[in-house]
Order: sequence, then structure tokens, then C-alpha cells
Amino acid sequence: MLVFFSPSLNQESREIALDENDSRHAVSVLRLKERDEVWVFNGKGIKAQCQLQSLNKKACVVDVKKIIKEEKRSNYTHIAIAPTKQKERLEFFVEKATEIGVDEISFIETKRTIRSKLNLERIQKITVAALKQSQNPFLPKLNPLIKFSSFVQSCKAAKKWIAVMKERGNQQNNLSKTQLVKTEHCILIGPEGGFTKEEITFSENNGFTPISLGKQRLRTETAGIAASILLTSM
Repeated sequence: MLVFFSPSLNQESREIALDENDSRHAVSVLRLKERDEVWVFNGKGIKAQCQLQSLNKKACVVDVKKIIKEEKRSNYTHIAIAPTKQKERLEFFVEKATEIGVDEISFIETKRTIRSKLNLERIQKITVAALKQSQNPFLPKLNPLIKFSSFVQSCKAAKKWIAVMKERGNQQNNLSKTQLVKTEHCILIGPEGGFTKEEITFSENNGFTPISLGKQRLRTETAGIAASILLTSM
């Protein structure tokens, strides 16, 4: 299945012009021909079976033959993660979280966060590429970098967690062994140096439950991926 992305796709669409990047890829790399079958996703659960009508490196046009509307699962997964010092590691997390099916990603600036600037446009492109590769019909919602305290105070999720080392984890509670319910979950993932004691206490005072992701000390991006898998697999 060849997947392209178009946010303009909707249930009434009959014809779609691919953007310049996808059009160039279709013509110059994939060397597609007129009448070849492709799929177009809009990132919001709608995917269309299409047929190439015209080829142009700036704007290929496809005819929509069939529209499919995917329904979201009942549990909602929100990962709030501190940016890593190396942007490639954070981008790796975003890519894998999109493939796994995370619904929302926030970036939090903690006391030990080193990177204080993010290129959200580049991160958005990474989610689109991951959507195409994984054939996940939903793009995660991306939120700009926000102060840890502001995020914690504003989070309205039904179930709120903060990932800590096992010895701090709510009397050794492990997320993989917790009886999870299908609802909106939000989990805080700390920076390379971990959350401070003050941040953990502050989050607890705002309804977050300390939880462990296992015995091993995980890198930030690994912890984010582990939490993503556990929370989306309910």
C-alpha cells in the first residue's frame, strides 16, 4: 500500500491534489504511472483508496474511489516528555510514538531540561512520515514546549502518572502491572537527569501518581516509547 498525506481530505472529497513533496516522490522516486492505485490519509482517521489521474512533479492529482473512516480506540494516550539534549533522540521517540498510536505529545521544560527550543515544524514532518510508513490513520496532536509546573497544573486527564525510578514508584508500583482502565491517560517522562524531588512532590499534589516503568534505568526516549506501548495496548 502506497500512502500519501493530505490534511484536506474529507468524506466528501472526490479529487485530491498531492503536495509538491509527495508529488515529486511519486514521479521521481516511485515512478508511478497514471491509473496506479495509491492511498491518501488525512491524519484524522479518514483514508481514501485513490487512482492517479495526472502526474506532475508539483501537483499530482488523484481520483478518490473509496473513503474509509477509522474510529479511534476508547483509551486516549498523552505523553508529556522533556526534550533530550540530542534532538535526534527526541525525534526518534516522536517517530515511534506515532507508529505506536499515541494520541497527543506535549513537550515539558523541567528543572533539568537542557534543550529549551524545539523545531515543531520538523517534528510535525516526522509524524507525517511515520504515519505513511506505519499506515496509522491518526496523527498525534503536538503541543509546544511548556513549563513543567504550568503543564502539571493544567492537565485534565482522568488518569495522571509520573514516571520515576522504581524505588520512588508509589510503593513499587509498575505501570505494566497496574490495572489500567480505558480512559484518558497522561504520563510525565523526565529529562536525562530525571525529575527533582520537588517536581515529583508538586506533581503528586496536583493528582499525578508516581509509577515505575521497570527495574532498569531507561533513557528519556526509551521511557517514552515504553509508556506509549503500555498505554495504547489496553
